[in-house]
Amino acid sequence: MCRSFDLFGRELIAVDGTRLKAVNSGQRNFTKAKLAKAIAESDERLARYHKQLDEADKDDTTPSARVDNLEEKIAAIKERRACLEQHRAELDASGDDQISLIDPDARAMHSSSRIGLGYNIQIAVDTKHKLIAEQQVHNKVSDLGMLAETADAARDALGVDQIDVVADRGYDKIEDIEACEAVGVTPYVAEPLRGSTVKNGFFTKEEFHYDADADVLICPGGQKLEPKYKKRSATMTPSAS
Repeated sequence: MCRSFDLFGRELIAVDGTRLKAVNSGQRNFTKAKLAKAIAESDERLARYHKQLDEADKDDTTPSARVDNLEEKIAAIKERRACLEQHRAELDASGDDQISLIDPDARAMHSSSRIGLGYNIQIAVDTKHKLIAEQQVHNKVSDLGMLAETADAARDALGVDQIDVVADRGYDKIEDIEACEAVGVTPYVAEPLRGSTVKNGFFTKEEFHYDADADVLICPGGQKLEPKYKKRSATMTPSAS
């Protein structure tokens, strides 16, 4: 309909991504590292409760309710540990780097907005009247590598053989740019950062992933950056590092 009313310019589109929050909570999303940590914590708790149970069995004055309580805790932890092992096996079999239990397609997103678990929405806007020409829902955690697919789908929807596309530096990937050119899309992508951070071989802030559940930043190398301070009102309160 928009094409019939000549509302699309069909010459230039802009592509960008946004994040949509999923129903799945961070506590129901696991990475391999998170699963390994949870299993290790379960083992520690099991060892502690087994020790307490042994001590209780040796002490004739220990109330039976205390013994029953320890046995219930041990059974509950064993059940949870078995579930964690099952999730780890499923994650290994999937070849993915994370698993969400409530919403299987949801992923922990790379986003400065701290959206947490959600989806990556790719949008192509025709610049004539700022109308959306194409939208796609993905679970890729960043925009990198999404330009050609989104722009080509928009070109097809607009019914043209060739179109120009602009995008920010989050889409700067040479393979994706070449893929654009191969399908009749001329890309204009913002230059990547060339400051001292890149020059010295450090990761840029866009490459870090915020884990809202653990309140840490995770670098591409898998290391965690924990907060040193938390701001409360006008004061800075030291936090554990």
